[in-house]
Amino acid sequence: AATIFRQQGFVILRNVLSVDSAREVLRACRGVHTAVASQDSFGRGNRGFGRYSFNNCTGSGQCLHLLPFVEHVVDNRYVLDVLDEIYQSTEAPETDASRQSLKDAEPPYYISRVSGDFCCGWTHTFQKLHSDMSNAQPLEGPPSPETGPDGSLILGWFGSRLLKTLPPIHDRFRPPAIVVNFAVQPLTRFNGPMRIIPWDEMKSHWKTRPPELWQELRDHPEWLASRIFPLRPGDALLRDVRVWHGGCPNLSGEARYLPSLEVASPEYHAFLNAITQEQEDEMGREDTGFWRALPAEYAARITDERARQRCSEFIANDPSLDANRRASDYSWLGKRIVRPQPPRVFPAAKLGAAEVALAELCASLGRLAEGASLVLQGPGADAGTGKFQEQLQALALGLFSKTWSLQGLETLESRCRSMAKDLQDVMVSQKQDARHAAGALMQELDKLITSVAAKYTVAAPCGMQGEPDLEDLVQGDAKRPRRDSNMSARLED
Repeated sequence: AATIFRQQGFVILRNVLSVDSAREVLRACRGVHTAVASQDSFGRGNRGFGRYSFNNCTGSGQCLHLLPFVEHVVDNRYVLDVLDEIYQSTEAPETDASRQSLKDAEPPYYISRVSGDFCCGWTHTFQKLHSDMSNAQPLEGPPSPETGPDGSLILGWFGSRLLKTLPPIHDRFRPPAIVVNFAVQPLTRFNGPMRIIPWDEMKSHWKTRPPELWQELRDHPEWLASRIFPLRPGDALLRDVRVWHGGCPNLSGEARYLPSLEVASPEYHAFLNAITQEQEDEMGREDTGFWRALPAEYAARITDERARQRCSEFIANDPSLDANRRASDYSWLGKRIVRPQPPRVFPAAKLGAAEVALAELCASLGRLAEGASLVLQGPGADAGTGKFQEQLQALALGLFSKTWSLQGLETLESRCRSMAKDLQDVMVSQKQDARHAAGALMQELDKLITSVAAKYTVAAPCGMQGEPDLEDLVQGDAKRPRRDSNMSARLED
């Protein structure tokens, strides 16, 4: 895993959470979402419409006051083992004899945040590719020094703050920070998986900054078409924060959650602490204990000494601190639940109503084929079964085909209509297992949509001439996102 991470900038870890543990964290995520939805019923989001960061939603900017995050996201020895290897730790396995030396030693990294993000089930937009550390240049090396107004050299920026020393963020093989995103529900091509660009492909782009959406569609359509899926509940995506990544549309009708553990190298941790202390001193602020977001009771439950040591600065030892008084309180919300952002206009990939309905239908067929319930769960989830029946009926009647030119595809479209009717009969009679019929229909529908997309792509590639550019939703694996033309949809951000 560590070798793949160094080569690509990310790696997928399988089964780092048990099914029960993933379910507990999912319930906690939904608890926060329910509280957020009571304050933002329109889903305006704080990372774009329908998208939220947990750290912008919670009162402490962390999820450490929620026990499932502490027990399963923080106290996770499998993830800690991989992180140790990436940071080339030489620590011996934890034993009674080594506990004291472990406490006294500089750890290979510190836990810097326990958070994550979620995306509502009706989010039809792409998130722009971005780095979580935009000033870092891991491929080109440190930028050339600038000359400040007083003639001194400027070696970097932190927000609007001038840096007189080089920040420890430019070495590709020494990650200043790593994020571990945990899958707590099945991640599919339909419910907003992440697209991520490996180091080598980042290097192929002619700029140091990631492209805007329209540039990505024009220059790297395979990036826009890439997805990391499928991930099972309990899997994790471990990534260097500097690798370009972005969110994709969630057309499943159900919110997608990605809780996360964030860690920082010792040198970047020291750099951040120094910057933060300077800012606090300039503003004349006193230490109020705001950042101590881990209830002392929960900290005592952490079984892995490494995890306890590396998040020790967050422990709220004072009983009067909010973290202790509001432990497991989902209503402890922050002040940045909603952060309006100007929309990025991307008309070349705008979704049509029929395309949204087809994607939702395919997502429902996938759930049915896997034997999962059509009744969706969580805040803002669609009813599921009723909408599925309506969409299946529309396909059986040929209503979707009215928006397309199907010359040469009549036989395939007729087969999809016939199979839709067969599935309706199976579901009504309940004499057969609907999973096989749903899976067969999904495969044929994939073929039809792919064929339609191919016709439009030949007519005017990349969607820059205003044609109905049906972009592929694609599959990716742990080593390299790859193109998969199984599903097509026009998308915008």
